[in-house]
Amino acid sequence: ANGTVFGLGVYTVAYEASDAAGHTSSCSFTVTVQDDTFPAITCPTNIVQDSSTSSCNSVVTYSEPVGTHACFAVTTSRVSGPAPGSVVPVGTESVVYRVVDSLGRESTCAFNVTVEDNTVPVATVCPGNQTVNNDA
Repeated sequence: ANGTVFGLGVYTVAYEASDAAGHTSSCSFTVTVQDDTFPAITCPTNIVQDSSTSSCNSVVTYSEPVGTHACFAVTTSRVSGPAPGSVVPVGTESVVYRVVDSLGRESTCAFNVTVEDNTVPVATVCPGNQTVNNDA
């Protein structure tokens, strides 16, 4: 009927018309409902944090992104980069996540984890004052 909501799939719709004299005519058509939508995934924003004062690295934590799709089951996985809770050295590392739906369609997202060394160095051995004579 007009206004019918169809789920995913292929449907045959048949119509029949008749008049008062008993004449009839019919027709049919196919309605194909498909989902061309890729799964969605959103990564955290770039992370920048200081290294610890006793080493040149930092434990970096973040919430792992979770992929979604309105119609299909999805699997989300980290492709590269440090996992949440990893010890990350000074520098920048890219983290990439991928979501794949049950039809094999995939989407990715990425963000950077940057660990900065902002610790001021401390001189631990310093010679005493020196006096030098010039024997010219």
